[in-house]
Amino acid sequence: MGNKKSYDRAFKQLSNGEIPELKKIGRTQDEDDEYYSGGCCWPSYPEAMMYIEKNKDEIPYTPDIYGILLPNGWKEDTTDDTFADEGFYSLLVDADLVKVNSNGDRTDG
Repeated sequence: MGNKKSYDRAFKQLSNGEIPELKKIGRTQDEDDEYYSGGCCWPSYPEAMMYIEKNKDEIPYTPDIYGILLPNGWKEDTTDDTFADEGFYSLLVDADLVKVNSNGDRTDG
């Protein structure tokens, strides 16, 4: 899930060759000890949609659902150690973003 306006703009930049790749950011900690728990993700399109429907009044942007290509698989590249109570997982590694339809099938080629 992501901010539809921002993600769609980035997909357009990707298709125009303005940027070389589009990634959802995984867990990081920078040199100033700033910690980012990793982008939020769900195991399936229906689970992401349920989250959006349940929390739509609290999401401060227009959300949409996108796919991520996990280099090592769901078990290795995600964790529920941070936001399990809120109903989503955190991405541990950077992952390519892709467009998907409501079946979760990739639609961007």
